[in-house]
Amino acid sequence: PIEFIPAETITLSTGGDLIPYTILTAKNCESLWNEAGDYFFNNDIVFANLETVADMSKPYSAAPEIMLHDMYFNIDEKTFDIFSGNGKYRGFDVLSTANNHSFDMGEAGVHATIHFLQKKGIAWCGTASNSEERNHITMIERKGISIAFLAYTFSLNKHALPADKEWLCNHLQLNTE
Repeated sequence: PIEFIPAETITLSTGGDLIPYTILTAKNCESLWNEAGDYFFNNDIVFANLETVADMSKPYSAAPEIMLHDMYFNIDEKTFDIFSGNGKYRGFDVLSTANNHSFDMGEAGVHATIHFLQKKGIAWCGTASNSEERNHITMIERKGISIAFLAYTFSLNKHALPADKEWLCNHLQLNTE
């Protein structure tokens, strides 16, 4: 109704694709968040798309300046820290993990990414460790307001989820009957 007055409000920051690029080094990015960090990371909920696997047991794999072939990404701790505000801010509350790079390191990469985010205290949406977890909706509550986060992808970069483990990633197959 027109006379409705909200009792509470929350603020939400949303970021785009967090992709490891070779140019993203601590030296090159030491001032990255100087102008926008306070604004971006001080909102009630901070969200972005983690467009990479986070498997610390495998080598760092970043996008070069010019991509001439299929790229399979795997972030390292240093680059993740750059994305998360260079240690100056609280970082992300929730990250989408369903995208075309979700399966770049296979099933082990999906599990490793989830474990990495759990260790960091960051919620995620779009991938799951098991079939029961897939049915869990990521909810973030602030000031009595709850927001649900859902994430899906239509591409897995030529990869296919195992037929018995389609719950690993929310994958919409387009143009199928």
